[in-house]
Amino acid sequence: MINLGLTQFRITYYDASGKQLTSYPIQRPSKIKSIKIAMNAESLVPYIERSENYLKASPGAYWEQTIKPRNIR
Repeated sequence: MINLGLTQFRITYYDASGKQLTSYPIQRPSKIKSIKIAMNAESLVPYIERSENYLKASPGAYWEQTIKPRNIR
């Protein structure tokens, strides 16, 4: 069994032109037309992963997806 911890979680909002909405909280949620979700998960138990160029103590995975729901286009 592998125990993973979420070490980074980020949600980014975009308007109809693809421009990032930077004010938080979002003043006009109706301007949100797409959302990008990014997260990083790493092992909770230290595990030494060796490679030719680097040493990493907590291997993990990064995932990112931009979502453009039809109902808010």
